[in-house]
Amino acid sequence: MSTEQAQAPAPAETAPARPTLDRAAAAAAKRRRREEEATWRPDHSTPFWMYQLNLQTDKAAYVYHMALVKAQQSLYFFYHTLPDNVDVVAAAEKDINSRFELIEKQMGDELARIKALADSVAATPPTAYTKVETFQVAMYTPEARRFASMVETFDQLVQTLDVLWFAAAINRRTKSQLVQQYRNLLVAFAREIYVKSRRAKNAVRANRMLRDAERIERAKAKIDGIRLPEADANAEAQELAAA
Repeated sequence: MSTEQAQAPAPAETAPARPTLDRAAAAAAKRRRREEEATWRPDHSTPFWMYQLNLQTDKAAYVYHMALVKAQQSLYFFYHTLPDNVDVVAAAEKDINSRFELIEKQMGDELARIKALADSVAATPPTAYTKVETFQVAMYTPEARRFASMVETFDQLVQTLDVLWFAAAINRRTKSQLVQQYRNLLVAFAREIYVKSRRAKNAVRANRMLRDAERIERAKAKIDGIRLPEADANAEAQELAAA
């Protein structure tokens, strides 16, 4: 073997080919996941009210999937699976109601403002949208119904902004900024409800574990013949009476 052949660099290894992404298949799978989430039903028997959402805009349909569906499940777990009225649950419930009132007022004021602007410029609305999406929503709490009303308000807000845009009363950037602002507001609120429901659930679970631990300690003391303190004895008597 010659010196040149010995010193020749080894051929570089060929990098594995990256898999091609089927965007249509990925989009279809994402839509199926959203539809499965939207048709979620709880395991236990719970009263509910069927409500029909008729949304004109695809932006409102996006908020339905990304906000209302997730908020609906979180609100169910929050109000139907946390019977222990601990301080954390009560505080979270109060905060959620306050946030509802704040967002409802903010969106209502904004919608009234842009509707007044549309009236002042005598704007003519578009004849129709390409597609109207209808969703049947099972409402398990009054709060879920309030969230659905906010999605409907957002739908009206987007439609009114479209009216102003076609009338050249606002530009494309202003329209997009307002749509994004209220879309993000509703999605963030749904996420906030989810986080609060998880924290409340963890607090209730911790409270139950502590209570179970105290019951075990009292049972061990009773077996060993150890006299219980008066407070523990009263607690045990209350538990037996409740059983």
